[in-house]
Amino acid sequence: MRKVVIPGEQISDKPFVTEYTVVEGGKTYASVVGFMDEENRFVPAKSVYTPRQGDAIVGVVVYVRGNGYKVDLNLPFEGFLSGKDTRVPFAMGEIMFAKVRDVDEVGNVDLIDARKLPAGKIIEFPPAKVPRLIGKKNSMLMAIMQGTGSEVYVGNNGYVYLAGGDIPLALRAIDMVDKQSHTTGLTQQVTDFLAQNKKQ
Repeated sequence: MRKVVIPGEQISDKPFVTEYTVVEGGKTYASVVGFMDEENRFVPAKSVYTPRQGDAIVGVVVYVRGNGYKVDLNLPFEGFLSGKDTRVPFAMGEIMFAKVRDVDEVGNVDLIDARKLPAGKIIEFPPAKVPRLIGKKNSMLMAIMQGTGSEVYVGNNGYVYLAGGDIPLALRAIDMVDKQSHTTGLTQQVTDFLAQNKKQ
């Protein structure tokens, strides 16, 4: 089990700036409680998603306007997909997988490269733990999809879309990642769990 990192604790001899770190004297210190994962990355224990250009998101269309679509992004405000930036028509309640094109100074999010996802299930997952759910080179995500036969899309905003296959088993695996995100060798643990519980 990885030890907990407390605010003010040094986490790197090199400088790297995020919203959860502080750089002083060329070294990086944690500014919130978190832990170091098995790839020696600092992961905040809890965080609110802050959209950034290029982020992949899962969203739900909540309003159709003449010039585009308002999209629920698991944020206090909606994102917006301009009709000029998509040839795919969306209806209210439909699910999309898209990228963040831009975030303005007050936090409004513009989306691009949207693709429509078929009817499925959306769950919330802690945004700070999304890298663990995806895994290095998509290893965790691929293990879950291959072990369950489910289609899974993970948004940086903490929305996870699932469809087809053994969704209940996929949900158990995702919950396992959430609860054990601080442990080492987690991808193999999840792979073994899925193999043991896969329907014949």
